[in-house]
Amino acid sequence: RPDVRRSAAADAALLKLLARGIAGLQVPGFLVGRSGEGPQALVRADLVGAVDEFCARLFEELDYAREANNIERFTALYAEGGVFASEIP
Repeated sequence: RPDVRRSAAADAALLKLLARGIAGLQVPGFLVGRSGEGPQALVRADLVGAVDEFCARLFEELDYAREANNIERFTALYAEGGVFASEIP
């Protein structure tokens, strides 16, 4: 697909926006087992960081030149002994 990076970038931007919104949500403490305490974050994990990491790995996978290099490197390291990989065009 010729525009896959652009589509993925748009999806990543939406995902990051959603993650920021969810990360900012709070609920009363009693709903998360902390009665007597004030509002608590709905999600206590680093949601924005997780989305950033996911998007970074996604764009690494979309770097086809890098992936071709990885395949060639893997083949050079492990192809001996009967395991063969097709050539990269």
